[in-house]
Amino acid sequence: MKGAPRTAATPAGGYDAVPYPSAVAPAAELRRLQTMAWLLGMQPAAPSNARVLELGCGTGANLLPLALEFPAATIVACDLAATAIADAKDMAAALGIANLELHHTDLRAVDERWGTFDYIVCHDVFSWVAPATRRRILEIQAHHLAPQGVAFLSHDALPGWHLHDVARDMMRHHTQRPEGAQETVARARAMLAMAAQVQDQADTAYASLIRDEYRLMSSIPDEQLYHVITSDHHRAYSFDEFVQELQGAKLQWLGDAGRPFAERTLPQDIQALLRQMPPLQREPYIDFVSNCAFRRALVCRADAQPRPRPEAGALRGLWIALSGAARLARGGPRDSDQSDETEMAGGVCLRTSRGTLRTHDAAIVEALWRLDGLRPQGLPFLQLFAHGHAAACEFMLDAFSLGAVECVRTPFMLTNVITEYPTTSTLARLQAQRGGLLSNQRGEPVTLTELQRFVVQRLDGRHDHRALGAEVAEWLDAHATLLGLIDRGKGAAALTQECLRHARDHALLIA
Repeated sequence: MKGAPRTAATPAGGYDAVPYPSAVAPAAELRRLQTMAWLLGMQPAAPSNARVLELGCGTGANLLPLALEFPAATIVACDLAATAIADAKDMAAALGIANLELHHTDLRAVDERWGTFDYIVCHDVFSWVAPATRRRILEIQAHHLAPQGVAFLSHDALPGWHLHDVARDMMRHHTQRPEGAQETVARARAMLAMAAQVQDQADTAYASLIRDEYRLMSSIPDEQLYHVITSDHHRAYSFDEFVQELQGAKLQWLGDAGRPFAERTLPQDIQALLRQMPPLQREPYIDFVSNCAFRRALVCRADAQPRPRPEAGALRGLWIALSGAARLARGGPRDSDQSDETEMAGGVCLRTSRGTLRTHDAAIVEALWRLDGLRPQGLPFLQLFAHGHAAACEFMLDAFSLGAVECVRTPFMLTNVITEYPTTSTLARLQAQRGGLLSNQRGEPVTLTELQRFVVQRLDGRHDHRALGAEVAEWLDAHATLLGLIDRGKGAAALTQECLRHARDHALLIA
C-alpha cells in the first residue's frame, strides 16, 4: 500500500516496539531524480559526488546502495527510531561503508550545521506526522537545498485517499481501546473482513470499494497495517493544497517521479486539452481522472528556473534501457481502414500496465529490439540514434512516461552477461544472507526464493558455474522438505542456471 507511514518525528516507542518494514524506493533513486531535473532544464549534481540528506531513513534501504556504489558522495540521514538506526549502522559497518552519517534524532534537529545538500529525500513521512513537523520538513528543504538541488517528497494524495479512508476509519473505530500491537491488527482485520462479508454479494459501488480495500489491506504486512491505523496525524493532500504548502515555504513543484509527465499517457484528445494549460493547472485534472492516491513529488527552490515542460531533445544526453515492466511484441500502428486484427508489418508494440505505444519507424523499431536483447542493460541515446532523430526523442519520452523505458543521466552499474564467475554486489549478498528484500542495481526491491537466495550469496566472483552447481546439489540434499516446491528433475546444474538467469533479468549482476 502506497503512502503508509515510515519513521519520522513521532514518538519513537511505536516504531521501536513495532519496526516498520523497510525497502528501497525506486522513484527516490538518485539517478532518477537527477534525470527528471535534467529533462526540465536544471543542472543537478551527479550522484557520484553529491551531498544527500534523508529525513526518516528507517533502516537505510535507500542510502546503503548509494553509499556503496559512490564512495565519494556524502550521505547524511536521521530517524527517531533507535532500532532502525542501529540496523542501518550494522549494515553499513558490515559493508565497510565510510561515507554515510546516521543520526538517531528527531528530524526537527536538522540545523545550519548540517550544511546544504544536492538531494533531500523524505519518503512515506510527510502525510503521517503532526502539522508542525510537516512545516519543518518543508523548511529544511527550502533552507538546505543547493541552488540546483532536488528534493523527493512523497505524500498521500486526493482523490484516491478518500476511498482508503473509508477502510481506515472503520478499522480505527474498532481498535479504539488501548491494546497490544497483535490484538490491534487482529481486530482491524476482523472489522474489514466483516464488512467485506456483508458486502460480498452486493452489486453496488460501496460493495466494490470494500472488497477492493479488503484485498489491499490483506496484502500488506501486520507491522505496516498497525501504523496505518494507529497514526493520529494522517493527511492526504489535493494537488492544489500541496502546491500552496510548497509556495508558502518558498519551494516549487518540479514534477512527479512516480508518474513522469503523466499527461503523455492519456488519450490524444485529452492531452490536447491539458496542454493548453500551465503544468500547475493541468496536474489536478490528471489526479481526478486517474484517482491518484499517492504522489512522489519532486521539489526545488523557489528561485530555481526549471522548464515548464520536458524538452525531448534532452534525451540525447541520456542512457536508455527497456524497463522490467515493458513488453515488446511485433505489430505496429493499425491503419484506420484496417480491421482491429490487422497490424502493419514491420512495426512493434511496446506495452506496460499504463498503456501501449506502437511504431513502424524503422530506426525506432531496430533500437527497441536492440534494447530488448540487452536487457537490463542500456545504451546512450546517441549510440542508438547516431543523428539525434527527433521522432525517436518524442517516442522515447512517451515510453518513459509509460514506464516502458529507463532514461538516466548516470548509467546503472549492471550487466546482462552471465560470466564464468558471476558477481553481484556485496549489499545484495549480505541482504540475501540476512533475509528480506534485496536491492538490485537499479534501486528496485527484488524478492527471491530460498534457492535463489542461496545462490546469490555465492555470487562473489570466485565461484564458477561448476562450483555453484556442486553447492546447489548439496543444498538440495539438505533441504528435502522443499522438494515439493522445486522441480528436482531438472538437476542441480539446470536449477543453478535458472537462478543465474533470474539474477541477470532482475538487474542483480555486475560486471
